[in-house]
Parts: sequence; C-alpha cells; structure tokens
Amino acid sequence: MPHAKRYPYKGIFFLEKAGDLSLFGETIIYTTIDHIRVVKLANKLSNIEVILLSIVNEKPSYAYEIDKTIELRQMRHWVKVGVASIYQVLKRLEEKKLVSSQKEKEGRMPERKRYHVTDDGKAALVEASKRLLSGFEWHYLDLNVGLETSDLLTPTELSDCIKRRLARVQANRKRLEELYAAGNGMLFKKKAVIKNLISFRRAEENYLAELLKDLPVFITGSIT
Repeated sequence: MPHAKRYPYKGIFFLEKAGDLSLFGETIIYTTIDHIRVVKLANKLSNIEVILLSIVNEKPSYAYEIDKTIELRQMRHWVKVGVASIYQVLKRLEEKKLVSSQKEKEGRMPERKRYHVTDDGKAALVEASKRLLSGFEWHYLDLNVGLETSDLLTPTELSDCIKRRLARVQANRKRLEELYAAGNGMLFKKKAVIKNLISFRRAEENYLAELLKDLPVFITGSIT
C-alpha cells in the first residue's frame, strides 16, 4: 500500500504519487496531489475563464474566433464578456498554464496566436464544470437594488417602472421561447441554457405581476 500523508487542505488525505489510489477507511476522501492542485486551480477560475477554456477545448482558436463563437452562441445574454477582456483572460490562462499558444502566420495576414488547451486546462475545466453545476450562487440583481431605493419614487413612478420592466421581460421571454422552439439540431448545452433563461424570465414575469397587485398595499405604509 502506498504511503499517505495528511496535508492541511480541508483535512483530506491524499497520496504523494499521482494515480495511486488506495482505501484507508470508509469515511475518508481520497485523491492525489495532482488532483488537489487541479481542484485549487478550478476553484479560482472566473466564469469568463471557464467559458474561454471551454471554447478552446472544443477547438484550438484565435482570439477573434473565440469572440465570434461567443457572439454566434449569444453568450453575452447570460455572461459578461467584453472583446478586450478576451485577450486579457487568455493571457491570464496562459500564465496559469491552462492554455498554450502558438504563433501562426497566413499569407499577408499579421502574425496571430492560436490557443490550445493544456492537460491541466482540460482537467481544471472538468472540475470547474462540476463546481458550477452542483454549487449555489446568490443573484446580484439590479432589480433588487432598484427596489431598495424605491421609497424615493411616487406610487405612480414606481408602478410605471415595474410595468416597463414587465413588458421587457415578457418580450425577452417570448424571443427565447422562439429560439428554443426553432432549436432542432441545437447542441444540448445551448438548449439547456436557453431553457434555463426562459425559466428565470417566467419566474420574474410572475413576480412582477404579483408585485403590481401588491403595490396598493405597500404604498399605504413604509416598505421594511
């Protein structure tokens, strides 16, 4: 049986030689030093880093190709990705050794970098996907900030604002439903994202409709 040490990382036992897994008891978590290192890398990845890693993992790409993929898949509807930030994030991923780059030149085109995912990058992407799918996050919504300051508005102003937002939510929900209905042959992950966005829009639509009904009650006293 390989020698195991206990390291100060959340009380987890792991082996010094990667790949050698052995049981030490029924209630202990087992992993390797390499796995711990990858998990720590994955836990520090931002959402935009995960998105870029995922695209490069699908196909080695230039920065502009990554931007086109983001645009084509309408990812900016649900994750904040600026064009300039793509280059900054790729540089950061390369410094972390999660991607590597190779300079290429085609004809009279200027020299460009094509980015490739590394073994560490692919492993970190797997762990990041598990974390994001199984985790829980708070939603930092502009709506909640607006509601917190809504006591500064007149009842009419507040009602008008909520009605305008509701109209936008309904229009966006209908557009998403059209995209979903037309999605024959669409990748599972894209359909899953659209369906998730639809569910959020429906929930917000119901909430705003109820809020409008409750406004006469709220405005008779102070909102606490």
